[in-house]
Amino acid sequence: MMPRNEGMDHSALNWVKKELDETIRQARLALEAFVENTSDASQLQFCATYLHQARGTLQMVEVDGAALLAEELEGLGRALLDETVERRGEAYEVLMRGILQLPDYLDHVQAGHPDVPIVLLPLLNDVRALRGEPLLSESALFNPDLTVPVPPPREREAFARDSGELHRLLCRLRHDLQLGLLGWYRGSDPEDGLDRILAVIEHLDQVTQLEPVRRLWWVSAGLVEALRAGALDASVSVKLLLGQVDRRIKRLIDDGEAGLAAELSPDLLRNLLYYVARAADGGERVRALKDAFELERLLPREAFAGGGIMGPGIDSLRAVSEAVKEDLTAVKDSLDLYVRSAPRDPEDLARVPEILRRVADTFGMLALGSLRRIAQEQADRVQAIAEGDVDPGDEEFTEIAEAILLVEASLDQMASGAEAPDEDVGDGAGEEAGAPGAEAGAGSAQSHVNQGRVSDPEFRLLMLAMAREAAEDIARVKAAVLAYLQAPRTDADADAGPGGEAFAEVPRLLAELKGSFQILDLSRAAGSVQALADYVSTRLTGGEGTPETTDQEALAEVIAGIEYYLEAVVERRRDREAILDRVEDGLRRLGVSSGGGGGEAGPMPATEVDSPTPEEPADVQSTTDLQPAEAAAPAAA
Repeated sequence: MMPRNEGMDHSALNWVKKELDETIRQARLALEAFVENTSDASQLQFCATYLHQARGTLQMVEVDGAALLAEELEGLGRALLDETVERRGEAYEVLMRGILQLPDYLDHVQAGHPDVPIVLLPLLNDVRALRGEPLLSESALFNPDLTVPVPPPREREAFARDSGELHRLLCRLRHDLQLGLLGWYRGSDPEDGLDRILAVIEHLDQVTQLEPVRRLWWVSAGLVEALRAGALDASVSVKLLLGQVDRRIKRLIDDGEAGLAAELSPDLLRNLLYYVARAADGGERVRALKDAFELERLLPREAFAGGGIMGPGIDSLRAVSEAVKEDLTAVKDSLDLYVRSAPRDPEDLARVPEILRRVADTFGMLALGSLRRIAQEQADRVQAIAEGDVDPGDEEFTEIAEAILLVEASLDQMASGAEAPDEDVGDGAGEEAGAPGAEAGAGSAQSHVNQGRVSDPEFRLLMLAMAREAAEDIARVKAAVLAYLQAPRTDADADAGPGGEAFAEVPRLLAELKGSFQILDLSRAAGSVQALADYVSTRLTGGEGTPETTDQEALAEVIAGIEYYLEAVVERRRDREAILDRVEDGLRRLGVSSGGGGGEAGPMPATEVDSPTPEEPADVQSTTDLQPAEAAAPAAA
């Protein structure tokens, strides 16, 4: 599978770019106003709401890297509102940095460069560090071999295992490290602070023997060396990591070397290595670490600021696939153990949500938004089961298992270099294509689903083929309408000029797309496609000239919404109806109606949509529901 960063058509971004720029600008202005007067929390609420709007629009036009950044920034804004962020000054700075970088990243993608979220990783890590969340460098995308042998120490100090002298030495070393961290954090004498930290870590290497422990000191010393040489910025995440090294020394003092070795998580070492890999040079130890762990090949080949961005190559993707499949195997084993146990023990599921969220983070870094959402949804479902919030039946576990199997199928395609169904038609299942309660004809695909034959491989291939064809139809419609709007024409010369022949195909493509939805017994979606076809035939080809800007924006929402709905259908996501609500709202603004008939719920009553203002941001996104409390907060402020 080629991830969506390679050759992805982001023409839909052109339709909403102006609106996005304004939304992000309003978020920046709101944050500036809050920083000037931190007693006015409504401005921070405005900022978070604008970021929420931007995230929804970015998800709709499938710029997954920018959507991920907007989501993380929104999370930081809401954490500040909830007063769960300790280092608020640094949080304001990182939030502003992210808001400023977001439009730059969009400009880069709009200029034709690929969407590669991994180049945003240092910023995303800082945002997560401030919220106390796991760093994204823990994902499988950065997966060095953590068993590399450690070079012998330059000197060795021998102590008896239960030596009181060793305990006193470790306490003194930790005190020295904390003094160094304090001087470095405060900036009073950062070079002296880093020298003190490095001396402590080198001394620890001399008095410990177990390889996992010494590997931690080796990599930590490399990070400090890079900071000392000015080859690496002292970011929030780097400070967090060195703080974690301090806590490992505390564990060494309390539980001894064997206790520390047993407790060490690979995540800390992986995160430390990520920042060593980012160091420009740093010195002999940094170069030795880069060579030993082969760090150069694990990072993107060119940075965002440097121009063209290259994503991970096929070899890296295969390694990622294997690492993620190992995680998924652990998830399946835990689920199987839980299901077969009598009585069932929720503790068997304790680690499953964490593993699935790490998998989701990996997909996020690859701009595989659909797979990311599948993994996130399963993590939430398992967590609800583990915490006793739901009493699951066998059907619940069957759905979770099917979702995991479908993710694994996409990974197999990724390893083979093929294009994954995830990015064309979601997970490729289509088992629950219709909305709950939809009536199916006896010979329809939905009837086949309802009769429980979804495990038939031939049927799954049929559903996948239909979904692929429908996705191709809507993509061609989107491109043709964009070309038409850039060079409008009447029906008399529809075949002339750029995009004319492609636009002439739009009615046929929409008819085929409607037919696909009808075969899947998705009558409400079919009605929306028919309404879009009516608008195209009466408004665009009727010689009425270029549509107004508001109509162009509504048209973009409708087409992108139908495309996104198709993806939601084959992923069996639960936000399908909300997406169609948004599509139908766009159709109403265009002056056409989908009718709202059929087995699915009919359209919601028309609502007036105002342009966003600093006083009352309007929720312009369609695929991520804004909770009532969140939506009401700015208006009430």
